[in-house]
Amino acid sequence: MGLFSKSKAPEVAVPVKQEETVKEVVIREEIIPNEEEYIFDKNFTCPLCDKSFKMKKVRVNKDRVMSQDTDLRNIYSKVDHYKYGTLVCPRCGFAALDDNFKPLAKSRKDMVKEGISAGFTGYDVPDGPYSYDDAIKLIELVNKCNEVRAAKASERAFSLLRMAWLLRGKNECTESPKAKRELQSKEDEFLQMSYDAFVEAIGSEDFPMCGVDEQTINYI
Repeated sequence: MGLFSKSKAPEVAVPVKQEETVKEVVIREEIIPNEEEYIFDKNFTCPLCDKSFKMKKVRVNKDRVMSQDTDLRNIYSKVDHYKYGTLVCPRCGFAALDDNFKPLAKSRKDMVKEGISAGFTGYDVPDGPYSYDDAIKLIELVNKCNEVRAAKASERAFSLLRMAWLLRGKNECTESPKAKRELQSKEDEFLQMSYDAFVEAIGSEDFPMCGVDEQTINYI
């Protein structure tokens, strides 16, 4: 699991020296990016029930990668893009990462309809930016949907890895030592599950997996 060790993300808070005046502090605060400025509503069509709906996405041309953790999690300058990488249909509950939100075989559709849609009561997503808790709830729906429809091991691996990254992002914004320990423990669990799914995928699937080449998968 060495490749899954966490690298410390760059600090996003703006340091303020004691000798700075109130006016200087206000100016510094004003240049801190407002997340709402970097997201927008995008239309999607559900491949299961054909319903059109909107979800928040990041304006990628307004952001850039600052650094990268050892498990290839990107650290962005403005917004954590991984909070907005999930799609969930508000009518039937079909959920997947962006790249896997594709047409399903009839047998898979039936699995989702029976295992997800039959008991689906909708979800609450805020009109503005997503919190880490919002994003974690959405990826939980993806993981459940992957399990119900017997998704490929590679798809499960990436969604489990995404959960670990969201837990890490939340941890980086958390000050409570107890909460940080709990989040780290959960992250480690999902990293292990993701690792196991990747090993299964390498032994049973062809490359590329979910659009990712063999060299990158082996590195992860």
